[in-house]
Amino acid sequence: MVGCGVVLMTWPPTESYHQFSLILHAFGLYVSFLQIFQTRYQMARLYTQRALGKAGEMDVVNTDTRETHWTGSVKLLLPMVWFGHMFQLHLAIYAFRIWLSFPKEIHPLCVSMFNLAMFLGNFSTTLIVVREKAKNRTANNKKTQ
Repeated sequence: MVGCGVVLMTWPPTESYHQFSLILHAFGLYVSFLQIFQTRYQMARLYTQRALGKAGEMDVVNTDTRETHWTGSVKLLLPMVWFGHMFQLHLAIYAFRIWLSFPKEIHPLCVSMFNLAMFLGNFSTTLIVVREKAKNRTANNKKTQ
């Protein structure tokens, strides 16, 4: 992530930068909106844990030890996270296409590779966590029956 930031900061204001900057700003706005939504979800979850006496005033939501509640909020949050991952993949492909148009500039290729690496890491981590939580959920349902 830091490497991508360095490349973006050193990218001169050329035609390729102007082509990429609009979609990059749209991605930044989407991520900001998603972070606000995730914060609201975590605050509501922590409030519920406090109300049930399972968390104290200074506790934070720990996804490893708390069971996931598949409520309406998380069912809305997950597709938004998946969309963010796809947006990140789109950024990588778009930057690569810009590099094909301007092969003498290295910045679009570097940004493309960084975004592809971040997409692969984010997507695989989210997929693993969701599968693990779903597996734990079915195991907990079988125990209660």
